[in-house]
Amino acid sequence: MHSCFSDFLRGKSNSISGFFLVVVLLAVPPLSHGQEGVAYSDEQSLFFGANVGTLLPFGITGVRDNYGGWGLWFSHPSEISQVEYGFVHASGKGVDWYNLHIGFRIDYDVLKAVRGYFSMGANGYYYQRKRTTLREFDFAPSGGIHLGFGVMQEVSKGIFARADSKFGFGPGKTLYFGVGMMWEFAGGGEGQTP
Repeated sequence: MHSCFSDFLRGKSNSISGFFLVVVLLAVPPLSHGQEGVAYSDEQSLFFGANVGTLLPFGITGVRDNYGGWGLWFSHPSEISQVEYGFVHASGKGVDWYNLHIGFRIDYDVLKAVRGYFSMGANGYYYQRKRTTLREFDFAPSGGIHLGFGVMQEVSKGIFARADSKFGFGPGKTLYFGVGMMWEFAGGGEGQTP
């Protein structure tokens, strides 16, 4: 699986089906409503969070290194799932990267031990590639989509530790790994449905 994923990130088209197989397998718990041991969150709370992480870009001219970054999240309930808004900034080695995203986050508990989520949505990018010896580049805007997954663990009443993996498509491909904390603002209670 690692080889297939690496090939996909390098742009080899024969591994696209392998990557989407991984995404489907990760999405099975939130999409299979009849599965034993999986409870979907019906949380009616507002959440705010912050994270630090690493951006791994692929196929973006002048943006080819690993960059440290940080981000913020805000989410609120909707009829479908949590709606999550986010911001990520990564920089280093002459590159500045800004990402705003909005999407749906589907939370679920597995065997009442692990709280995971699956997310998907739209992205807006604003980035400046690394300068060359002869030229400095302006910031470039771009749009795209993302798929993400992660886990959350309540560490204290209303405070959660969270780990993220977010795959971005456009411009090029990106992978963002982040860890951080989330705070619950309103609502509360288990809100779990069987």
